[in-house]
Amino acid sequence: MKGVGLAVAAAVVLLAVDRTSAVKVFTDEFNAVYVDAHDDDEFAGEALDRKCNVCHYGKKKSQYNAYGVALAEFLKRKDYTTSRVREEPEKVSAEVRDAFAKVEQMTAPCGETWGALLNAGKLPADERHPHPDDEADTAEPEDEAEEDE
Repeated sequence: MKGVGLAVAAAVVLLAVDRTSAVKVFTDEFNAVYVDAHDDDEFAGEALDRKCNVCHYGKKKSQYNAYGVALAEFLKRKDYTTSRVREEPEKVSAEVRDAFAKVEQMTAPCGETWGALLNAGKLPADERHPHPDDEADTAEPEDEAEEDE
C-alpha cells in the first residue's frame, strides 16, 4: 500500500514539473526578448517582479490579462512539456518568439499595439480576461454589501 502512495506522489510531482516548464520557458523567452534588451531599468525590474503576471492576474493560471489571451492564441501550454523543452530548446524558443512577434502586431485594449507598448516600457495591464479555452469560473466576486432599495 505504501508503494502505491509513493507512485501516486511521484506522478503528481512529475505532472506539476511538466506544467511549470511551460510557464518557465514563456517567462524566460519574454525576459530574453523584452527585458534583457530594454534600456529602462524600472521596466526590467517590474517585469522580473511580475513573472507570470505579465500574462496572468491573480493566483490561478486560468486568469489571463488581455496580453495573455492574445499569446494563448498562438501558444498552448500542453505543447511545451518539460521533455519537449529539454529535447528541442531551439525549436521551442523559435515558436515562443514567433508568437511574441505576432502578438506585437495585435492591438491592445488601449488602442496601441502590444509591440509599441512593450517597446515604450509599458507592461500589460492587469485587466481580467478568461482564457477562451478555459471553463474555469473566472467571474468577478459579488459585492458582499448591496444597497437597500
